[in-house]
Amino acid sequence: MGAIREYVCDNCGWEYIKENDIFMINKKHEVSVSPILFSTSEIIQYQAVTGSYDEFYCYNCGEIVKNFIINEIMEDMYGFDEEEIFKYIKDYDDSLKIIELGDEFQKCPQCADLIYLKPNSRNFFGLTENYDFENLAESIVFHDIENIKAEYKLLGKLLTYSCIKCNKEINKFIILHNLANFNSNEIKEILNDFPVDLTMYLDETNRLCPVCENKLSSLADSSKCPKCGQGKLKLENFLLID
Repeated sequence: MGAIREYVCDNCGWEYIKENDIFMINKKHEVSVSPILFSTSEIIQYQAVTGSYDEFYCYNCGEIVKNFIINEIMEDMYGFDEEEIFKYIKDYDDSLKIIELGDEFQKCPQCADLIYLKPNSRNFFGLTENYDFENLAESIVFHDIENIKAEYKLLGKLLTYSCIKCNKEINKFIILHNLANFNSNEIKEILNDFPVDLTMYLDETNRLCPVCENKLSSLADSSKCPKCGQGKLKLENFLLID
């Protein structure tokens, strides 16, 4: 089911529409962005590439930044290696973009080969006040932050991959909440103590503009209006569609 949110500035009346979207690339290399609908789920199975889509705003550049995350690539399709897929998305329009591989895909930090997520290896974690790692339910990490933030220094997602070429197990930590405000070096030092062959991490608490490297913002209720800079966005309409 899709969702459409209409935000309106309480000062100048500027409107921003945000939909719950996905993107697809068909076998003719054409990129499209569509709401998540029942009909869309029927179309997806015939697309060469599919993934999630989101939008951020850079207040420094004054630009919308589109985020494409590649989640599925049809096997044995000519013209759809990683470099070609990235090019198709870049050529979709003239906007600023962040293009990423999803959780299912990852490059080995040692040999750079494409590696794949191990079965049943998607977990959520919390780093306690005693610097111990605890497994947590996804619902706690995303929806119960206020009740548990005093108990943890970091909250995030842990993914485990294996590289056949290197014969190594690789952990990827995705930081979702940096409650202790660690800097990047401190996070790396903490995660490197985790018992595994190789470790890497991604900090999703600070998405940066691909041009100026300033922090990106999600336009939502109470966001500063990008047009006038004085008012705030207010949720005017919310519609579920199928």
